[in-house]
Amino acid sequence: MGMKKKSTKRLGEIIRSVVKEFNLHPCDINNGNCDTFAEKVQDECEKEGITVTVHDIDAWWGGHVYIKYENMCYDAEEPNGVTNFTQLPIYVRARRLKKLLTQHLTFQ
Repeated sequence: MGMKKKSTKRLGEIIRSVVKEFNLHPCDINNGNCDTFAEKVQDECEKEGITVTVHDIDAWWGGHVYIKYENMCYDAEEPNGVTNFTQLPIYVRARRLKKLLTQHLTFQ
């Protein structure tokens, strides 16, 4: 297993471990604690020589803080990573909510 793959696997393990430390459902971490969570994951990764970046995205529903490593995006709900932050579950839910709200407001 290459160094990059080992680091990616270890990042997922770190994310799962930090989720357990928070003692909250990953969805709850992503709804109000994502910044603290991402910073904690970043700190734990630095201890192991894994350099991740923390990204803060503003959105119509508030926004989200997630972790990026090797062109993959991670958060409490997505310890395996996705190729684009818009694939993170919180963004998928936000798009669905926006669609429902748009449909509801259109029919009134």
